[in-house]
Amino acid sequence: MEIEQRYVISFWYRCGLKAQEIEEKLEETYQLNSYKIDAIRYWIREIKLGRTDLHNDAPRGKTADPAITTAIQAQIENNPMASARQIARTLNISPTTVIDKLNNELHYHCYLTRWVPHRLNDGQRKNRVDIANQMLDILRKEQRTHFQNIYTGDESWFLFEYNQRSQWVLSKEDLLTKTRKTNMQRKIMLTVFFNGYGHVIADFLPKGMKFNGSYFINILSQINNEVYPQGRPAHAPRKILHYDNSPCHTSNKVKSFLANSDFRTLKHPAFSPDVSPPDFGLFGTVKQKLIRIVHEDEESLQDHINEILSSFDIEFWQSFFQSWIKRLEKLIEVDGDYFE
Repeated sequence: MEIEQRYVISFWYRCGLKAQEIEEKLEETYQLNSYKIDAIRYWIREIKLGRTDLHNDAPRGKTADPAITTAIQAQIENNPMASARQIARTLNISPTTVIDKLNNELHYHCYLTRWVPHRLNDGQRKNRVDIANQMLDILRKEQRTHFQNIYTGDESWFLFEYNQRSQWVLSKEDLLTKTRKTNMQRKIMLTVFFNGYGHVIADFLPKGMKFNGSYFINILSQINNEVYPQGRPAHAPRKILHYDNSPCHTSNKVKSFLANSDFRTLKHPAFSPDVSPPDFGLFGTVKQKLIRIVHEDEESLQDHINEILSSFDIEFWQSFFQSWIKRLEKLIEVDGDYFE
């Protein structure tokens, strides 16, 4: 009867039923002798891996440490979003053991979902290439000063709580769907500008205020006070500001302010967070350090973010500018398309 159930499981799985649905159907037919959910999941996994002979209780070859492998599999089935480190802590084993078992014995893979900011047309790809060439000329010149004279920045929302984004699965078809975070979640907006030597400002949008052109001018004034505390020296070249093309950054009010400022601006191609250092590097790095930490109030989250930003050394900040150059070169190489 057990072997019969295995082939029934195979049939219902290929019909598109989930493990829970198969368990219910088996209970209806086999009652007390029916396979339970853990056994059903085991045989589904064997079928996914290509096993066709369901007569033997175990495939040929003995698996080392079967209890550990089974425990790891149970952890993944209970929480597919668990990281290798989480599983290792729960089972009191090393993360390398978890990864080895997942990859080589259970045949799971860890994927991140991929997204693109925009479906580019030919004109937009050409625009990306043209502006990337202009940006490269300036960045290569600034290498000799270790990017001291160029300040790049942006704003991003930071949540009070972040969850794991990756998931261990047998194939991409098994990835869980996740909804985007909603505006109802507790969050704060951070604006950061930095050069090759560190962050110049970290501004948090006050509660109840809107981020608009006027507020961005306030940010630019803060940068000016930090960069030119005594005013710009006579005949000194103007420093360079870089930011993306969001409406708050490109309003006429902002353009007028910058036209009379001590800065010159570096153009940024439209629909291109992939070549903006805050977007492709800094914000993700900071948010990664906030995963699985719950902040009860704005002050504690702000303090934690400031602590993270202050912990980075010069090599960290300059690495973004070196990566920026490589990304621009890659963008040109692929004729303006997005790239991995």
